[in-house]
Amino acid sequence: MHRVSKTFMCLSLIYLVAAAQGAAAQGAVALTVRELMSAASEASRDYALFGIDLELAGLKKGKADIEAKAELDRLNAESAYLSALADYRSSTLGFYDEVIEAVYSAASAQLDAEIAELKLANAAEDEKYAALLFESGSSSEVELKEAQIARKTAATDRRLAERSLKAAVEAVASTAGIAWKPELVPEAPAFSPPAEVEAWLAKDTALSRARLAERISALKTAGLAANAPKYDKRIQETELLKARAAVISAEEAGRQSFENGLKNLENQAAMMQIRSEEFDLSETSYEDSLKQLESGLVSASDVNLKAIAVLNSRKNLLQARKSYLKTIGSFRSAMGEDPAGL
Repeated sequence: MHRVSKTFMCLSLIYLVAAAQGAAAQGAVALTVRELMSAASEASRDYALFGIDLELAGLKKGKADIEAKAELDRLNAESAYLSALADYRSSTLGFYDEVIEAVYSAASAQLDAEIAELKLANAAEDEKYAALLFESGSSSEVELKEAQIARKTAATDRRLAERSLKAAVEAVASTAGIAWKPELVPEAPAFSPPAEVEAWLAKDTALSRARLAERISALKTAGLAANAPKYDKRIQETELLKARAAVISAEEAGRQSFENGLKNLENQAAMMQIRSEEFDLSETSYEDSLKQLESGLVSASDVNLKAIAVLNSRKNLLQARKSYLKTIGSFRSAMGEDPAGL
């Protein structure tokens, strides 16, 4: 164990205290998903347009329902509305994913910057120690040069981490329209998916549109004149068979999406539990290293390595929560609910 300076020791403690305070802030006063998305949607110039487009499509459908002279006209209007509804869900879910990605990426970038600072501190101290050994004749110039290169590399890594953090902070501002702060990162909320696939299929716009297309095709087939050309009848009958096959395919796809979503939720919930346990373990290990530092059993470099492990485990936990939140958003969107309404 080599000698360390008081300044270096203080640096280690300062950075981990800051990291711990950031984690505590996220656990104590973090925004809920609903609060985060509410603030982001109010700041967004485009978010309101999603709802306006859907409202306009609903008005057009209502007008067509009143004015339709034939069932086919009404079904075509309903099909147009279902297309608008699918676009609305896609747009709101896309916005939700972008905001979640932005805030979690900024949190991760902030941890990366703290890790880079600690690594640079370790590399700088290693360089000082290598210089002392070289001056005393206990090591070669090659070893000193290696330590100098390692310190320069760590300095470059820190600059890159700072730039990445700046870009991530700017991404939060441009995507969510709000200034970055650790409290923006929401915890994973409780969520219960639908118990039966039928509830999922009832809200599946792709399946609804396929069924509607089948009804439209059936009406067209039934509406053919008795003396219609044989090829026209064959074409329309084939179109109807195709529409029926599309319904079967859409239902199978819907069932598969439901099963995949359930599996993803289960796996991600398990991963969050694992990452949470890893984070708790890394914190305990760091606290033990602080006690050992006071007793002179370890160096500040060793403590810094434990601090880096805490920050890395925090990053892994954030990644697991981000994936879980995105899957929840997809589930809610598919069920016709606001993905941000948690």
